[in-house]
Amino acid sequence: MDRAYERYGRVSQISWSLGYLGLLGYIFAIVSYRLPIGEASIILALIGVFLEPRRLKLPQFLILFGVFLAWSALWSVASQFSGAVFMSLETGVKLWAIAFVAVNVIRTPAQFRFFIVFFIACFAFWPARGAIFNFLRGYTAWDRAIWKFIFENPNDLAALCFLPLSIAWALVATERRGLFRWGALASVVVFPLLILLTQSRGAFLALLVVAGVGFFRHKKKAKAMFLGGAMAVLALAMIPNSAWERFRGVATLTNLENVAEADEEGSAEQRLNIWKTAWIIIKDHPFSGVGLGAYSQAHVRYAAAVPGSPRRESDAHSTYIRVAAETGIPGLVVFLGILASIFAKSISVRRKTAGLAPKQEIQLWYLELGLAGYLLAGLFGSFPLLAFLYVHMALIFVAAEVVEKQLRNQRRGARPGPVRASGKVSGLASNPVT
Repeated sequence: MDRAYERYGRVSQISWSLGYLGLLGYIFAIVSYRLPIGEASIILALIGVFLEPRRLKLPQFLILFGVFLAWSALWSVASQFSGAVFMSLETGVKLWAIAFVAVNVIRTPAQFRFFIVFFIACFAFWPARGAIFNFLRGYTAWDRAIWKFIFENPNDLAALCFLPLSIAWALVATERRGLFRWGALASVVVFPLLILLTQSRGAFLALLVVAGVGFFRHKKKAKAMFLGGAMAVLALAMIPNSAWERFRGVATLTNLENVAEADEEGSAEQRLNIWKTAWIIIKDHPFSGVGLGAYSQAHVRYAAAVPGSPRRESDAHSTYIRVAAETGIPGLVVFLGILASIFAKSISVRRKTAGLAPKQEIQLWYLELGLAGYLLAGLFGSFPLLAFLYVHMALIFVAAEVVEKQLRNQRRGARPGPVRASGKVSGLASNPVT
């Protein structure tokens, strides 16, 4: 099966549809911030999707995301913070649209391969390069690496690194040689380093889990140890002592009573007080929440009930606590269902490919691992409505669908037929998903 994959996917034979070009333009806009073409690209991509004479796909995770947005819209009229809610709903609809575009325009292995290379290149050349250069020049937030725009928050930057990192690992696992492989190898060294430079403790814990799981899953452990050693040497050379002191503070968190000892600036204790405030909000609005995107404003009204909680607008500092506070327990259940559905899809396909397509299996597994790292970091940071999350889930769905289609063809005894985008592929099936 792997040999059949390798016949397809040459960059020169990509099917350049209007929807696909619009999707690439959107990714360039949200990652690089070089051109204000994000909304125009979404519109262009949607037009392209409906112009293509193919059956449209509506995966389960998008159905559940639609339910989540509908639930949020249902209670928006009752929210005291309708302005913030309507803005968040608008953002959610845009995210739904771009994920819908992604699952419908990335049809061939060549399109998938080029898309993930393009995504990694954009992330490496702009946020990653910019944050590291800023750090080397001393432009930081309390010695923590930052870039600009959405990447100006070190916690957000750290969490977002997990997604391109997993894509880079997927490329390393499936590319035999060439520029793409070397670029992916460089990325799997630089992106973890950047996570450490942000000094995000939540992302640091997530990185430890992801690295540990990845090591035990890696078949060539000697090679993994060599790469890990090289990364460790680089980290020791670049990471300032303040970062190690910050990470070391995590070890002191044995109970809630000594949370103040975690850091000198008291951010861990403040975060705990914010969570206590959020818990009061959840208890007061367990069914409907205060409205999607309205946590910061609601926090101001409830902060006085918790000594030490900031009396200004504040983030919930946890994706799941924020979702529960904004959309109620039912909203949180649906949100978790979105995540569970994409994992279930990928795991199901990996089990089917076991022994038949090892490269495809490991590629899906790395994409899952990156999503898991992002979600673990989300325990300590709020990222429920960031575009990268939904694009990544769409990529997992596309990768699983293409491999699943190839497996069905193989079981029917059918050989891969000619497709418009053919050639060597990064471990995906030859036939487009129709």
